[in-house]
Amino acid sequence: MQALQLLYGMTEGGMCDRLAEHEVAWKNEKSEEIVMKIMKLFFRTLIFSKPRLSILLSLALLSSAFLSLGSAYAAAPSVWIQGASDRAFQTSTMPAGASTAITLYAARNEYQAAQILVRSSSSQSHVFVTTSALTGPRGAAIPASNIKVTREITHTGVWKATGDYENPPGSTSPDSGDYTDSLEDNTPQTVAANVTQPYYYSVYTSPTQTPGTYTGKAVVHSGGGNVTVNVTVVVYNVTIPPTNQSTFKLNNWFGSAGWDFSGTEQVIPLQYNVTMYDSNWWKVIENIAANHAKHRNNVIHTDFHGLLIPDTTIDANGHINFGWATFDRFVQTFIDAGALQYIGVPQQIQHVGGGLSKVDTLVRGADGKAVYYGDVPDSPTANAYLDQLFPALKAHLDAKGWTDKLIVSAEDEPQNQGQIDAAMWYYAKLKAVFGNQVQTNEAHSFLWTGMENGLTSYTPLTELYDQNTAFYQKQRIENGKELWLYTSSSPQGDYMNRFISYHLDKTRLIPWLGWKVGATGYLHWGWNYWLNWDSATSSFTAADTERGDGQGWGNWWLVRPNKAAYDIYDSVRSENQLYGVQDYELLNILKQTKPLVAKSIAESLITDFTVYTRSGANVDIAHKQILDEIVSA
Repeated sequence: MQALQLLYGMTEGGMCDRLAEHEVAWKNEKSEEIVMKIMKLFFRTLIFSKPRLSILLSLALLSSAFLSLGSAYAAAPSVWIQGASDRAFQTSTMPAGASTAITLYAARNEYQAAQILVRSSSSQSHVFVTTSALTGPRGAAIPASNIKVTREITHTGVWKATGDYENPPGSTSPDSGDYTDSLEDNTPQTVAANVTQPYYYSVYTSPTQTPGTYTGKAVVHSGGGNVTVNVTVVVYNVTIPPTNQSTFKLNNWFGSAGWDFSGTEQVIPLQYNVTMYDSNWWKVIENIAANHAKHRNNVIHTDFHGLLIPDTTIDANGHINFGWATFDRFVQTFIDAGALQYIGVPQQIQHVGGGLSKVDTLVRGADGKAVYYGDVPDSPTANAYLDQLFPALKAHLDAKGWTDKLIVSAEDEPQNQGQIDAAMWYYAKLKAVFGNQVQTNEAHSFLWTGMENGLTSYTPLTELYDQNTAFYQKQRIENGKELWLYTSSSPQGDYMNRFISYHLDKTRLIPWLGWKVGATGYLHWGWNYWLNWDSATSSFTAADTERGDGQGWGNWWLVRPNKAAYDIYDSVRSENQLYGVQDYELLNILKQTKPLVAKSIAESLITDFTVYTRSGANVDIAHKQILDEIVSA
């Protein structure tokens, strides 16, 4: 348009009017094509009009106009494709032989994705990606509603966890870096010259999707022109079970009600400007439930104490009238979303100063309503409280048909024998009412023996397991205990963890590691603890803000708040955790008919806890190998 305005001052008005008529039609064409069309119009006007001085002078200035056009209509950007399990950076450059088409291999009821990288030597305006349905065999289709493109956000100054982190290309600083993570709205953006903008192209195949090859296109739009990306999705005749029927237990702690009764209950109100339990708070919970269903997070962080408080009263004699309305609504929200397979109760015994413990109880407030109180474990008042709580809890769960879904944690990372004794007291009280089959689980950062009568599953940090493999395998094989793996701010070094600065495939490989060692679950701290631990009344309000005190690294949250929609922004890490859990389900399917092949594929990626591939492309190849082996005779 700048060029058209310049030409208006050099030509007759009629000439420019004709140029303006064509400007909209030409705006997506390459600059050299536009120049040729303007030249044709210009000389046509020159021939059929009386020559005027302005027209003659314009001949000398025409080259200047064309230079202006070259700036206004930059060449289309370079576009290439990268797998979803290798991180893309704003400093990534197009490698030799890079693919320019998307090819994905998926089971039914599976999400698969690729990254579309956009880069140009000139600034590009109005950049975004559009998609359409994919057409397949016999008129079948993957609808456009099952295809989503999000824009990857680059977070600046991310602190690097110690050990085997991945440096952004061209990075020279040992302490900080720029990393993509959050997946946000695919709205038109300006992409600066020599900066790469990645987009996440994700496809979901329904449980009833017709097997076969589906094709379609995605289009990268920009001020310099459009680039079409061909898409192929091969759907296999194998179906992953729904989230609420998984063979893998996934528990990401998330902020809602209870637990520490501070930050856990503040993350949603502070970020979304809502009040706990108001209509918009429940809207956030509903969107969290939908997100959990998609990401196969089937052990739902449910602190019944926090959820009992709004509806529970206690009379002057200490008799408790437990009210279950809020608890029921919370649990049912996740059931309705298809997420809940287990009710995961976080630790009920909290650590306080000096290594002491306090057990969660409810006591009578001034108005007769229940309030939280941390009591001394195995004290007369604590025993009296649990003697009312556990029968009421079991009776209610029995009535709802939820009893077998309960998984209870007494402690979290117990640090001393006193905390172990408190946990064993709690489990004994629980099992006296629920029986020995009630599921119990707690995260451990130290090796603790003598808990066989309390725990039905062991959940050590991956590094702790690695150092004590014989003990945990004995518990699994000889004593019939379930094995889960656990990561938090530890381990680091060469171990897998889902830190932002670590290779992206490490997040995906943790479920593979669990499958390799016989684990049936995974626990991680920090799905959405969007708070400064040292100042729980303040929140990180910007979606691209990461903890800068050396303690976060992506450990505190896996997702970010989409405040305007009361929803969640996913991340490349949350997506890769999903892919890893899907791979776990596929490995279990393959194991039913070809156990040695399944084992061989897993071992092709993972030798042990610190020796494994750092290439997401290798994991994609292994994923396809699993699918090929399942459907082959």
